Amino acid sequence: FDLDLLLPLAGAALTIPQPAARAGALGVLALGWALARGPGGGDLLARLDPGHAEGHTHHISAAMRLVGDVGQALGPRPARKWFGLGALGGALSLGWAGTRPAAAVAAATAGTLGSMLGLVGFRRPERALADTAREAGPSLALGAALGLLALRASRDG
Repeated sequence: FDLDLLLPLAGAALTIPQPAARAGALGVLALGWALARGPGGGDLLARLDPGHAEGHTHHISAAMRLVGDVGQALGPRPARKWFGLGALGGALSLGWAGTRPAAAVAAATAGTLGSMLGLVGFRRPERALADTAREAGPSLALGAALGLLALRASRDG
């Protein structure tokens, strides 16, 4: 972890009222920091953002091509494709806050992760800002549209 990520998380962990949970959270942060500083170190979030190889050289079969394409579409990389999850998760958490608090917390957590992953690409100075915005934009637009529909449905229902 970089300090810009580690310090706010450690500060939040220190506010946990239960001593065991606070110690566990700090332990997880310390372990993550140690792993990040180990062999290969560097920015863990940036490792999630590289795109896939530009060209597929060959596939054994059409089925393997389909498996590879689905893996690329649903896999974690590039992280910027999950930007829409932030808007969708935020809207779902608002819609469920009064009726389904556990689901609202899960949606807010997923939304926070989606926002974090979506913003990773903008931290990469070697990529043009316009390229990152063009690649993350459709995900954000879809997530926002689905979030608005979900929020509208939760308010109407």
